[in-house]
Parts: sequence; structure tokens; C-alpha cells
Amino acid sequence: QLLSSLLPRFSSQYSRIVDRYAGSTDIVNIDIASGFNTIHSQLAAGQIPSPTIEWQVVNSSQYGMMVTHHSSDLTTVDIGDFVYVVTSNDIHYIACIRWLRIDHNDALQIGLETHLGPIEAVQLSATGKAAVIDALYIPKQDEHGSTASLIVEKGGFTPDRRFTMRC
Repeated sequence: QLLSSLLPRFSSQYSRIVDRYAGSTDIVNIDIASGFNTIHSQLAAGQIPSPTIEWQVVNSSQYGMMVTHHSSDLTTVDIGDFVYVVTSNDIHYIACIRWLRIDHNDALQIGLETHLGPIEAVQLSATGKAAVIDALYIPKQDEHGSTASLIVEKGGFTPDRRFTMRC
């Protein structure tokens, strides 16, 4: 009896929090630019981040999507990296790579958590410090109930630190 009550706790199954969109989506292909510094510098200059690589959308939901690319000409992408996404119907947003794998056909598949809304390239300076940290600012989206977010390059976050933001 003890064993039968413990086995479900060790299960590797997961439950989907949000259902995928039924059928095909309006977005068949998307363009993705990677590299935090590239994304920040080009957004700060008022440009759309490039170079981009075309990916095929396999499935999507309200908060993310799975995309695949069948080529070896990719720049390095890692779990936790932020990428800039441009859809075929000209919608732009930031997404975070939550997982990746290579399938049996050597196609790279990645799971993206999307952060919809306008994106601004800003700079942060810690109170009392001269050093400047590049960041991406996503303002609060009232209709989605999300909070404002700041995205900095890996290693740029320290808890209980105060910043001044410059747009």
C-alpha cells in the first residue's frame, strides 16, 4: 500500500497547463534573431534585430510555441536564452528558450515561452555605481494581467539592488 501511494509521486508525466491551439495556426513560419547584445543594440538604434533565421512552427499555445529548423547553419542557442521573434503577419515579440532537442532527422526543435507586448531597449545603472547594464523592458500589459519586466544578460541580476533606468 505504501508503494502504491508513492509511485504516482515519482511519475515523469506532466500535465499541460494551457491547451495548444486546435488545428493549424495562422503563423506557419517565423524569423528568429538570437544574441542578447545584438537584439539590444539594434532595438536601441530603432532597427528590427537581424540576422534572422526562418523556423517552422510545429504547435503553439497562448504562452508559447514549439518551432523546428532543419539546417546546421544555426548560431549557438542555449536554454534560457532570449530571442527576438518576427511572425509572418509582422508581429514582433521576445521569447525565452525553455527546452531544446535534436530529433532523429537532425532537426533542432526548441520550446519558446513568449513575452508579448512592446519591447524597449534601455540601460540600467546601479545606484551609486557608474557601470551601465543593457536591458530589455517589457511594459505592463493590462489586458493580459502581466507585470512589467526587465530582461538583462545572464549574470546581470543581483537581488535587492536598486537601479535607475534610462530609455
